[in-house]
Amino acid sequence: MGTEHERIAHSIGAGRCLLLGVAGSGKTLAICARARHLRRLHPAWRILVLCFNASLATILRQALPDDPGLEVATFHDWAQAQLEASGAAIPPPPGRGTQWDRYWTQDMARLLLSALRERRIAAGAYQAILIDEGQDFAPDWLRALVQALDPATGELLVALDPAQNIYGREVAWGELDLEGSAHTRRLEVNHRNTAPIAAAACRVLEPVDRNGGGPASSPGARAGAPPQVQRCATFESSRVDALAWIRERRTRGVPARDLLVLGLSRLDMITVNAWLNSKGVAAWLPVTTPDADGVRVSTIHAAKGLEAEGVLLLDAHHLQTRADAEARRLLYIAMTRARSDLAISYFRDTPLMAELTAACAVA
Repeated sequence: MGTEHERIAHSIGAGRCLLLGVAGSGKTLAICARARHLRRLHPAWRILVLCFNASLATILRQALPDDPGLEVATFHDWAQAQLEASGAAIPPPPGRGTQWDRYWTQDMARLLLSALRERRIAAGAYQAILIDEGQDFAPDWLRALVQALDPATGELLVALDPAQNIYGREVAWGELDLEGSAHTRRLEVNHRNTAPIAAAACRVLEPVDRNGGGPASSPGARAGAPPQVQRCATFESSRVDALAWIRERRTRGVPARDLLVLGLSRLDMITVNAWLNSKGVAAWLPVTTPDADGVRVSTIHAAKGLEAEGVLLLDAHHLQTRADAEARRLLYIAMTRARSDLAISYFRDTPLMAELTAACAVA
């Protein structure tokens, strides 16, 4: 895989480029390869690498050299730092969910654009900007970043997977001069998932894909076992089964940090993390801890960019609380985190769980 992504990084021409990639195709590897390539070519450049999730930002920092001219951050941390340095009056953030999203996509975005327009934040400060998880970036974030880009160099690379657009972002790529075949490259091979996992994820996403939601993951090339879907009798039995699933894989020799437990609710996953530790299973939350040893525990939202040998999705029926397209995209994201071993459990029947069971049975 490294050769492929190095080749892409070297072959992208100067200027702006949109990198479309299915889940598991190595978009993050390509972003890192491009950043290293530009650093070698232009040692004096200021290069900015941004993403949406804090856990992915940690992965990017670990993969890229420690270099004062190479800045890696989530968009939120970068924007916050820029606004604080500009002396802007920043309103306190509200709670999570839609209020938090509105705060960042509207309030903070307006402050950032104003500060750039008024030159309280230096325009054109970066010779290259590379963005991972581009499907999660709001239009005004991208407009602000274009202003932060040096027009003399204009190096802008945005990597995204439309199938993972869980926030419903709609970006006019033409406005950013990122539209058309001349500005588009594609990564179409899923290197991460086995064929049964990739095929089941594709089936779950098919209704969204038919309605213009973007291409689903291509089938994985490797053989493997089909995903396990378990209908548990109760909440308590689902937790007993989860503990047994983890312990069985640890006994088999799977490293603890190569197991990933996912769920929809942030509070639920904090509770799961504490519960696992109380049962003698070392566990940690990548979203709050940069690095640790043990089973990783995360929400689906925070897991974009992560992968593991074994993935367990708990309480999957909770997805039914979301709109159908969003629920399917979230399920697709959760499923495609698993390289070879995927288990999904639920304890309440829903139409989506019935469809998922059928999709995995023929994977």
